[in-house]
Amino acid sequence: MVFSCLFACLSTALAQNRTDTLILDSVKLAPKYKFLNKVIRSTIVAIKRTPADTTQQKAINAKADKAYKRYEGKYVRNIIVKQLRFDQFVTDDEERIIVFGTRLLNSLHADTRDWVVRDNVFIRKGDEVNAYKVADNERYLRTLPFIQDARIVIKPVLGQPDSADLVVITRDLFSITGGVDFGNPKNIKADISDVNFLGMGQRLQYDFIVDQARSPVFGFNTYYRKNNIGGSFVDATIGYSQINPNIADEEKEERATYFQLDKALVSPYMRTAGGLYLAHRESFQKYPREADSQFYKYSNNSVDAWAGYNIADRKLLNSNKIRDRRFIALRYAQTNFDKQPGQVKNKIDADFSDMQAVLGAITFFRQDFYKTNYIYGFGTTEDVPYGYNISVVSGWQRLAELKRPYTGITASKYWVSPSGRFLRATLRTGSFYNKGKLQDAGVLLATTVFLRLYEWRKLLVRPYFAASYARLFDHITGDDLYINNPFGLRNASGTDIAGYQRVNLNTETSVFLNYKLLGFKFATILGANATLLTPNSLGINKSDVYAAVEAGLRARNENLVFGTLELRAAYFPRPIPNMPVFRIIYTPNLRFRYNTNYVVKPDFVNYNADDNY
Repeated sequence: MVFSCLFACLSTALAQNRTDTLILDSVKLAPKYKFLNKVIRSTIVAIKRTPADTTQQKAINAKADKAYKRYEGKYVRNIIVKQLRFDQFVTDDEERIIVFGTRLLNSLHADTRDWVVRDNVFIRKGDEVNAYKVADNERYLRTLPFIQDARIVIKPVLGQPDSADLVVITRDLFSITGGVDFGNPKNIKADISDVNFLGMGQRLQYDFIVDQARSPVFGFNTYYRKNNIGGSFVDATIGYSQINPNIADEEKEERATYFQLDKALVSPYMRTAGGLYLAHRESFQKYPREADSQFYKYSNNSVDAWAGYNIADRKLLNSNKIRDRRFIALRYAQTNFDKQPGQVKNKIDADFSDMQAVLGAITFFRQDFYKTNYIYGFGTTEDVPYGYNISVVSGWQRLAELKRPYTGITASKYWVSPSGRFLRATLRTGSFYNKGKLQDAGVLLATTVFLRLYEWRKLLVRPYFAASYARLFDHITGDDLYINNPFGLRNASGTDIAGYQRVNLNTETSVFLNYKLLGFKFATILGANATLLTPNSLGINKSDVYAAVEAGLRARNENLVFGTLELRAAYFPRPIPNMPVFRIIYTPNLRFRYNTNYVVKPDFVNYNADDNY
């Protein structure tokens, strides 16, 4: 049995939107157990439903900048930060939720410090109000891992018609979470983390396993991450792990030490973005194998650095009329093996050969946003882009002794209809060039559509459709086209079926229920998925068709930091190697969202991953 997010689920019982002064005479403990008594009482009361619990949040569908247009031209006089506690809605700071157990919950939670919120506001006193820039900042606040929702409200100043105050309203997530997995009595996994330790925008996480098949049986992973150091919008991470997956077979026997800096382009009005990643990894045999040759012994060092610049002039950069941008970036990446597995010596292997790459990119983009909900979330505000993003990448790679130039293109177009339909179309293609011909070339065409949100008998229904086509040419060292990813059968994990051509059709409908239990909202899911895959070295007429019919339930508490819980049943009409025909999939920390990045580091085109998952 799996107990996921154990500590967070206990806190959930104390953070529910309810009013109840019921005295639970049947649950009385000795005075010395007052704290435990209070927890049990709060939990029982939280299960009890009231009319307020079953009210669906209103559907949102509006351009993010619309509310700020009428204030353009005014100057920012003051920036006021207002942080809401668990007993208030961010959509209306005067409306209050009566929360049973709020006092106890707030005693466990460290409110985000005022200076942390201010560091994440990139609008300054004296700035002229720019509707798009204010909307960008509000959206960025919602991307912070410790913020549940955010609003920026502009208030005119009485007697000063040319001035306005910005009120930044945020509501925290309950930042402490953890879990224990007893799925196998001989293999226990546990974790605990605080994504907003001391309210200072910093994350501490500790994971460990106790596995009787492992020697030693105990292993752990820990890391520290600081958001936005000193208002620079640079995030820093440092970590150490004894349980990283081995590259060869994913057994938890790799030691890794790493350091990372990240600076995203949080607004198209900013100049720079970039990142740095340094790591040392080494495998140590911790699990028995039938033969010594099955263990891949290796040690490597990696460095990956990139930097980019928004090349618009200052006048264009600050304009609220022209949102089109051009962004240039350069990346250097290198991985060297101190120890290379004997199984791959004198061979070119994408996983175990020394690699060096230099890539440059120019990105043309214009992305504005709609504020909506009930896409991936359960009512909280979500940001969906509309516009375009085109990135052209070119560079050079050395893999062992194979040296080749590379060119790739990734293009996406986003549409939003006034009725609330969201459409994305994507083209990806890239190729190496060697000895007068293209190598490891590929193309991917994909589209996704979220239809508008329907209301039926107090239920909210959101249909989704997706289709994709991918093809590889002259495959040498790159990845095959796999079936177990968002462009195939997403829940076909455990299989290594691959080929050079893939066609996928997918549909899924989510029904958001008018029900709440322990603060969790629920949605049922019903979907069907079909994928045609052409195996390597075979003709198109030898393609195989795999399908899945799926149904399940998702649960999410928008106040808590961990992701969506999903229980899904999948039936595969055609047997798939290494997989049962019928399977139950439980995902305790599902994280997916609509991609809102303006630019990313230059990279080789990926045909097996989707930015939204």
